[in-house]
Amino acid sequence: GEHGGEVRTELDHVQGQLTLRVFNRPGEGHAKLLALDDTGCIFKKGVRLHPTDSVSSGDGAWIMTKCAEAMDGTCSIAFSEQGTVFEFKCTAHEHVGDEQIISFVMPRHVRAIGIDDAPVQRIIMRSMFNILGVPPENVTLWGSTSEEIDGFDALLAEEVRQHPECIFIVLSDENLDVDDGLRTVSGSEHLERVRGMLTADQEARTLLLVRSANDSDADLELYSSRAHGSLAKDPLQREGLLRAIVPQWLRRFGSFAREVRATDNVVFSAEQLHDALATEVCELLARIEGEDAWVDWSRTWRLLHAIKGNMQSLGRGKSQRVVMAIERMRCLVEAPADWAAVWQGLRADVCTALAVPSIDEKIGSPVQGPSRLSGANGLGLGSR
Repeated sequence: GEHGGEVRTELDHVQGQLTLRVFNRPGEGHAKLLALDDTGCIFKKGVRLHPTDSVSSGDGAWIMTKCAEAMDGTCSIAFSEQGTVFEFKCTAHEHVGDEQIISFVMPRHVRAIGIDDAPVQRIIMRSMFNILGVPPENVTLWGSTSEEIDGFDALLAEEVRQHPECIFIVLSDENLDVDDGLRTVSGSEHLERVRGMLTADQEARTLLLVRSANDSDADLELYSSRAHGSLAKDPLQREGLLRAIVPQWLRRFGSFAREVRATDNVVFSAEQLHDALATEVCELLARIEGEDAWVDWSRTWRLLHAIKGNMQSLGRGKSQRVVMAIERMRCLVEAPADWAAVWQGLRADVCTALAVPSIDEKIGSPVQGPSRLSGANGLGLGSR
């Protein structure tokens, strides 16, 4: 660069990507630099761009490249008649402190959309958006009909297009059951298709999160590849929710100047949510009672998976036995040989976790159906 000339430095931080640019005016030997076919050669070990009597070993640019690679970043340089531009890029997420998390309230121009086939989970989603400070009139919940589930990608893409002034936060259940549980639609696949339907500018206004009871490393990697992140089906507690969402929000959009608004007007009390959750789980248990697991294990498994997702909303302590018991059956292609014993233990654990005496008492009617669990031998093992 020019000896004693002006050097200008620019720094950008957009959606978790840090870009540092250094501008230098043309100096001695600049014409030689303009003639280079490959500017990348500058970053090779031992390359010198100054007189040979210099004490430099020529490793400076090479060292910068190695440092950038250590941070999963890149270095580049460009020469023009106006001067030289050095650029360094790397991922750099904004530090999120406790004060930022606890005091976080979303801007008023946010619209929230949630989709879940389970009514109680839609209730929980509405309360989650309320805790985050999204105005009730800006909240939309889908999943009560097969049309909403099958058309979710198109519905969401149209919402984003219709409101160019808004930021969207979207929570999608991963396993969306339709046709009375006969078919399961992937929420993350829907979100992936939505990203393909939107322009880059439109997608930049969205935070698409998968909400799932499955949180293995492989599951989370899949969700991140299809959407912008994920959210576990944990209990509805304000601080826990903020700690899960705010870092993802800030990585996506950065900081906003936010006005403080009261968010204490929770749509449903903790007792109401627990009661709704218990009722839905007991209804799912009753449906399994009416199924023949030996005949259609895939249908029984879908109901068990729905129970797992709802139970996780109680908290890992209360639901751990139930969740682990269901998770052990994940890879089965048919009912386990000791299904009757497994089912009786699972029922008992669910009732204990929900603090309900029995399924019948909770849903207000006796269980009816041709269950293999009520066979003449008292165990209902039946024949396979």
